[in-house]
Formats: sequence, C-alpha cells, structure tokens
Amino acid sequence: MSDSVAAIWKNCKLGVKLQAAFGLVMLIFVVALTGVFYFYEKVAAVTVVQNTQLVPARIAILRTELYARSVDDDGGYYVTERRPERAAKYLAVYRQDLATFQTELAKAAALATTDEERGAIADYHTFLDGPDGYLEGN
Repeated sequence: MSDSVAAIWKNCKLGVKLQAAFGLVMLIFVVALTGVFYFYEKVAAVTVVQNTQLVPARIAILRTELYARSVDDDGGYYVTERRPERAAKYLAVYRQDLATFQTELAKAAALATTDEERGAIADYHTFLDGPDGYLEGN
C-alpha cells in the first residue's frame, strides 16, 4: 500500500505537491494557533483569580498584621506612659487603631473562600476577643 501511495505522489505534478505542502503548513498553523488561544485562556483565568482573590487577600492580611502591631504598640505605650495627658492620647490612638484593625480583619474574613481559611480567622477571633483573650489581657 505504501508503494502505491509513493507511486501516486511520484506521479503528481509539482503544483499539486506544492498545494499539498501548503495545506499541511496551514494545518500546522491552525493547530498552533488553537494551542495559543487555549493557553491564553488558561493564563487569563489564572490572572483573574490572582487579581480578584489572591492579591486582595494578601493585601488584607498584610494590613491586618500592620494594624495588629500598631494596636499592640499603642497599648504598650499607654500602659508604660507615666504622664496622664500623654497616656490619654495613646489610649485614644489605641482605640482608633483597634477599630481600624477590626475593620481590616473583617475585610480579610470576607475574602476567605475555604472552610480552612474561615476556621483560621475564627481561631484568631477566639485568641483576640475570646474570654481571657489577648485584648482583654491587655
């Protein structure tokens, strides 16, 4: 059978051979173009997840950590300050930072998508606000 195909190919005119070669090149081009579009869609989907979920969640985590440290520092300044007028200023800043911290923590909780993430935030609330929690201890 391969001899008959080779014989047919050998007997074809040059124009037919060129057309067949061009058709093969176009077929390869279409397959490659299809692959490019397929991978583009995959990359676009990953980019959407990254921009709508991962980056905002990471920013919320960083802001929550920042305000947690700020609350801790301002609480420490309030406790160690001996002058009542300065201590009152630290207490006001502490309360303001605490409210901002709670807002940032709520934003982070809203971005949680899995039960594990929600559980971690609930554990954090227990540590922070629960009986004998960190804030009560402060």
